This record gives sequence, structure tokens and C-alpha cells, in this order.
Amino acid sequence: MNVALQRPGRPGLIPQASGNVLFDDMFQYAVNFTFAGNENLQSTIPIQADADFVCVLSTYDTNVTPAVAGAAFGGSLVQLTDLSTNRALQNIPVAASTLFGTAQRPFWWPFTHCFRRNGGIVVSATGIAAATVQVVRYVFAGYKIRPGSSGLPS
Repeated sequence: MNVALQRPGRPGLIPQASGNVLFDDMFQYAVNFTFAGNENLQSTIPIQADADFVCVLSTYDTNVTPAVAGAAFGGSLVQLTDLSTNRALQNIPVAASTLFGTAQRPFWWPFTHCFRRNGGIVVSATGIAAATVQVVRYVFAGYKIRPGSSGLPS
């Protein structure tokens, strides 16, 4: 059975999901960073063992106000790596605002990306705001595909 997913506010874009993906399999993975100045931090978000995770959109939130230098670019430079394939999703770190939107205006990934179960999302970030302490939360939203539910390898 094919299930058509309609993106709100995006007429004409109807991604197709293969198999029996249930609408109640929506899930979010998130990570928090607390930067002191322009330091470089890295964290791995482990993908749970129960299912693969297909990322559809991403958002971020920060305590840095637009008046602070660098806040217009999301306050950080970010590099994402898929741990299961060890593949970087960019060739260099990019401004957070190019990969993440706000809760009101999320960044819809032009092509979804499947992070395999027991893998992870490695987030490397460098603070670029001149704030004394800067807190940033990166959120990856999408849905889980459980083994045997979609034709993906078990």
C-alpha cells in the first residue's frame, strides 16, 4: 500500500512513502548545545534500535537575539554526519539557518534522509555569536519505519 503524504502549505509536492507507514509513527530527535563563545562542540544523537528514522524537516531554537553578531545565521555553523554510513551531509560546516528553520517556519528537507536504526546523527557545531553563553537546540522531525513495515531491509 502506498501512502501519500501532503506537506502543509506546499501544494504540488506529494512525497510517496513505500509500504505501510503509519501516520502515528511521527518522531523527533533533538540535541542541545551550550556554547561559551566560539567553541566547537560535537554530539551524537543515537537512533533507537526499534526503527529507521526518516528526517523530513529540521528546526532550531536559540537564546541569542538578532542584535548579537552572528545570530542572523542561526548563531552557529553546523556539519551533519550520518553515523551508519559515516557520510557527511555537507562538504563544509554551514550556517545553522541554512539547515534549520523555526518552529513556525521549519526547514523542509528537499529530499528526505533515512538514518538507520542503531546508527546516529553526528552534529558538529561551532558557535559564531559573541554571546557569553549561547544555548541552541537542533531538532530533526520525521517518522519511524519499523522493520518489515515498508520493504526496507530488516
